[in-house]
Amino acid sequence: VMMGTAKNITDEVQKQEQQQQKEEVVEVVESPAPAPPSPPPPVPTLSPQEKAIAEAKALRAQAEKARLEAEKMDAILTLEKVSKLESKLEAAQKGGDKKDEVTSIREQINVLQMKLRGETMETTTPSSTTTAAVKKDEEMNLITTSSTTSDSTTTTTQEEKKAENPTIPSLSYTEIQDRVDRFKNSPKFMRQLVAKTADFDFTDIDSINTTALIIQLYEDEQKAVRLMETSSTTDFTNVQVEEGSGKPKFTPEQIEQKAKDVSRLPQFVKNLYGDDANNDTAIALSLLEDDYKEEQQRKNRGGWFGSSPSSDGGDKKKDGDDKNPISAGNGGLFAELKRRREEMSELDAMVESLYPKTTRKEDEGPSEAQVNKLVSDVLTKSTVPFMPSGKPEAVPGGFLIRGTVTKTSSSSSSKDDDEDGNSKFEGDNLIEAIDQTIERNAPALKDSMSVFYVADPYPQEEELGPGVWPPVLFVTGPDVWRGPQQIAGTIVSSLGLATLWYTAIESFLLNPTFMARADEQLALADSGLTPDLGWLNESAGPLFLYLLCIQLAHDTAHRLVANAYKMEITIPTFVPSLVTGIASSVTTLKAPPKNKQALFDFAFAGPFTGMILSLIALYFGLVLTVSTDAASYANLPALPVQFLRESALGGGIIDGVLGQGVLDALPPVTGATSASGAGAGLASANNLPLHPLAIAGYISLNLSALSLLPFGRTDGGRMSLALFGRNGSPPVGLITSLLLFLRGAFGSDLILFYTTYILFFQNEPEIPLRNEVDEVDFSRILLATVSGVLVLLTLLPMD
Repeated sequence: VMMGTAKNITDEVQKQEQQQQKEEVVEVVESPAPAPPSPPPPVPTLSPQEKAIAEAKALRAQAEKARLEAEKMDAILTLEKVSKLESKLEAAQKGGDKKDEVTSIREQINVLQMKLRGETMETTTPSSTTTAAVKKDEEMNLITTSSTTSDSTTTTTQEEKKAENPTIPSLSYTEIQDRVDRFKNSPKFMRQLVAKTADFDFTDIDSINTTALIIQLYEDEQKAVRLMETSSTTDFTNVQVEEGSGKPKFTPEQIEQKAKDVSRLPQFVKNLYGDDANNDTAIALSLLEDDYKEEQQRKNRGGWFGSSPSSDGGDKKKDGDDKNPISAGNGGLFAELKRRREEMSELDAMVESLYPKTTRKEDEGPSEAQVNKLVSDVLTKSTVPFMPSGKPEAVPGGFLIRGTVTKTSSSSSSKDDDEDGNSKFEGDNLIEAIDQTIERNAPALKDSMSVFYVADPYPQEEELGPGVWPPVLFVTGPDVWRGPQQIAGTIVSSLGLATLWYTAIESFLLNPTFMARADEQLALADSGLTPDLGWLNESAGPLFLYLLCIQLAHDTAHRLVANAYKMEITIPTFVPSLVTGIASSVTTLKAPPKNKQALFDFAFAGPFTGMILSLIALYFGLVLTVSTDAASYANLPALPVQFLRESALGGGIIDGVLGQGVLDALPPVTGATSASGAGAGLASANNLPLHPLAIAGYISLNLSALSLLPFGRTDGGRMSLALFGRNGSPPVGLITSLLLFLRGAFGSDLILFYTTYILFFQNEPEIPLRNEVDEVDFSRILLATVSGVLVLLTLLPMD
């Protein structure tokens, strides 16, 4: 636009010069050489009036030329100013300067571009002689309009103009040129259609002012967007419906408000309504009917846990129903959750998916004033190696504070620095400095919030790099754990111990000798006599204790590591299982761990201890099985061969100690042979008798391997969080769950039960760590690799 304006001015100057040359006629009389001397022809004389007109024309041409020259120079100077300001604006945006400075530069550019377009900052009251061009400007809703009146002029203040017509950001020269080129390259019929839709006057589409059309389309587009953002919503609560037709009857206030919104629509949008294009009231009624129908459809939408609307068409709501996702007419719980997810920003959705619900406790999050005090009294102090780069950003459960970590003098040179000179404990140093500064400068904040150093849940694209997630501070409420569950935990643990006892008894009932004795006692009970099952409980006691001791060793290892890192944890809860007695033991974190290393060590210690003890128990139990005499062997508990073949590691050890092929399909037998043939013909219905210590070792080996799988709040999920971070662990868990589900669906009741339990009860993310940025060291990666290999060998079948 600016370059075209300067070119037009130059062309006008050239036209004026040519016109002036044509008007300045000089009569030159040439005398022929051979002609005889004769008196010269009379020179025509001009009257005084004609001389005055000629002089006036010459002066007017000179004045017009001077004016055009001045406009040309002014346009060139304005173009230079705009170019300099655009360069300055680009540098300011890249340098992250203050928002006020960037806004000021943009306003200066807009003023200069308005000057090049011939717009002015004054508006006047239109009269009956308003030109068509001014009328067009009013329809386009330009920033300012001007028209000449004979007697009165009204100046509108800048504040009033901003309220009526918000400033529309101008397109740069490159953007305008790009749009112009695309328009010119379009088919002719399409260009005609666009121009007519925009209500742009033209006679020949090839000679149209393309630049002006592009600017009008852009401004109409921006106005439409602004209108969508600022349009008022209509309350249809008291709308009555006509009998018979079922059409809603809107109040005059509703129609007037909607018509006011319609009046602000660009004309090309109104043209879509055909004959009603110039009738704002008709368009308003059409829009109100559409909004009303959409509102009714939303209310009548059904779904799980949702109820149908009342028969009279009204919304019979009780007090507080608007806050209840399972209230009448809201489409049900799942529909409400879907709508809520659609209304959330991508950042809020990421925060809710990465952090547990306990970080979003109602009325317990920090206030904006408290977070601002944290920034001003703590983060900006020299003792804290963190430089905030913007205002705190509200997210579900708290606030995010973006910034960069600075190097303090205390950590400028240390043996703990890596090859690049960065501290390996950068996050720990930062969190410690924040805690100390809060204690010293703002002690009131100590019990009002928790500060975590985490990876940005939704970073900007320019901040991302290969495997790099920029760190931020996540500020939540002071308490992020779900609270005590003593009664529920006691009940669940009691059920877990009961199913563990049942598993011990079931193993003995798989022995045909014990099963026969149990049938005899049941027959006595059916006859009305008192049965005696004390022998069964007495036999199952050692197996129950072996299983319980290995699980207690697992939890003891957790407790020792927690004490070493000063972590607060709950008493373990035994989760019942009809397959293995207990599915796992759940130990909840009562306070955030210090860092990833602490979380990894805590999570790794329990299952690794259980796995080592299980292997030891399995091996020595098998040795005792081989050394058992025939009479004692006949009274050993048993496990199904198919169950023993589900673990390549456990089954391989059994095959290695008892003899190759002992886990092949065994035919039913009626008696027992010598211990030297342990497993060869000694099973009934494909059950293999084993010493109770071996059974306890095999079952506990599988439980320990399952607890190392990377799910949610399990031990494996915590290790995955420490290794892959909060953004990387969910994909790992998803892939693992899919593989395990397939594994369980095609042959393993144990894995199928455990996967189902995890997906429903343990799939929520772990509470945040104080420092989630610093990575674990290489030794822990090696330990994770070793444990991963053991898990695969344990859970993969022998086939």
